Amino acid sequence: MRPTSAGEALVSSRRMPAYEQAAATLEAEIRSGRLGAEERLLSERALAERLRVSRITIRRALARLAEKDLVRSSERSGWFTVPVSHGSTAMISFTDQGRLRGFAVTSRVLRCATREATLDEAEELGIAPGIRGGEDRLPRRPLPVPRHPRHRQEGAAPVVRETR
Repeated sequence: MRPTSAGEALVSSRRMPAYEQAAATLEAEIRSGRLGAEERLLSERALAERLRVSRITIRRALARLAEKDLVRSSERSGWFTVPVSHGSTAMISFTDQGRLRGFAVTSRVLRCATREATLDEAEELGIAPGIRGGEDRLPRRPLPVPRHPRHRQEGAAPVVRETR
């Protein structure tokens, strides 16, 4: 675990218990990507020293993070972060998720084409289905929408095939 600053102490607050402050500090490091997926955390003792709290406070903070699926405990190995895709409730793009996990993320377009918009797509795009433009003098033709099936990759491994 890469601490943000040596010996950073939590601010004493009557509104938020120390274990929740510790959990919030660690959660911010996980969600920001400072702690990578499956990265081993410092020992409970080292975390307690770094945040200047007791070990029981750190245990409670880690338990809180485990409830949120942000960390997991491995017997006799310590605590590890969980990949963002399994622990995050926030929306995150495929590219950002892959980068947070340490991968070079790429996309490869398999084919470029157009097709007729479905009724739902026409409504979402604010276009009239089957009409090019908005004037009556134009011939009634389907308004094409792009279709670009592609592979999304993390490193050299294809992970997703999108067919939109």
